[in-house]
Amino acid sequence: MTLKQSTEAIIAELGLMDLPENARMEVVARVGEVMVRSVAAAVLSRLPLEARREFEALSSGGDAKALDALMRAHIKDFDSFVADESRKALAEFKGYYAKALAA
Repeated sequence: MTLKQSTEAIIAELGLMDLPENARMEVVARVGEVMVRSVAAAVLSRLPLEARREFEALSSGGDAKALDALMRAHIKDFDSFVADESRKALAEFKGYYAKALAA
């Protein structure tokens, strides 16, 4: 899924179409942060201890290719895993967002 497709999916899922563009993008950015953190936490929980240390080193070092290879080596069907974890994070955010709007 491309960044544009992901953005459009988040906007549709959260019903943000009627918000001004800048407000929509702010919500999308926050959702993106939640999703990245959620996926990272899920990845860490699946990695063995030594691979977690390597994950942390690669994350802070910025070697995206090596980080991707590490995750793929330890997590079967990594793309589906990321998609599932992203959906979970979006659903959680959606619940939080709905409560915040109702308050």
